[in-house]
Amino acid sequence: MTDEFNKPSTGSVRDQAADLAHDAGKAVENEARHQAEDVRDAAAAEAQKVANAAEAASEEFDSGSLQAQAVEHLASTIEDFARQVRSTDIDRMAQSVSSFARSNPMLFVGGAAVLGAVATRFLKSRSPRPTAPAVHTRAPMDDPWAPYESAQPGGYPAAGSNGRNLQ
Repeated sequence: MTDEFNKPSTGSVRDQAADLAHDAGKAVENEARHQAEDVRDAAAAEAQKVANAAEAASEEFDSGSLQAQAVEHLASTIEDFARQVRSTDIDRMAQSVSSFARSNPMLFVGGAAVLGAVATRFLKSRSPRPTAPAVHTRAPMDDPWAPYESAQPGGYPAAGSNGRNLQ
């Protein structure tokens, strides 16, 4: 005799698997959203740093000069951009990027390639540089011109001197 009540039906196993897959998809979606928000906030913070640097640079020019006004305008524009990035909804941004990619696929792929190249250069510039092996420099005694560098006026070594400092 088989116990029909303890044996799960095929339909309930399928439903459980679908629920599990749905929950996993939601978890991945939430993690991606959090990662995108972190990237958005970091980009806004970097843009704000650039705006602050531009504002500080504008103070180096004469007040009211054309250069100062141009740099102040640039700082203001970058600050507005940072504020806009910070307040952008991730879902709306994803929809905008998606619709742009559908309407301009070649421009989107080209822009993605440029953005990837810029990101690569940025990451390379921030990574620690490997230490170069020490360069061997010659000792002053090995320098054939040393006697003439320490020479008396006239270009000749001092009498009795071979250019080395004997003490």
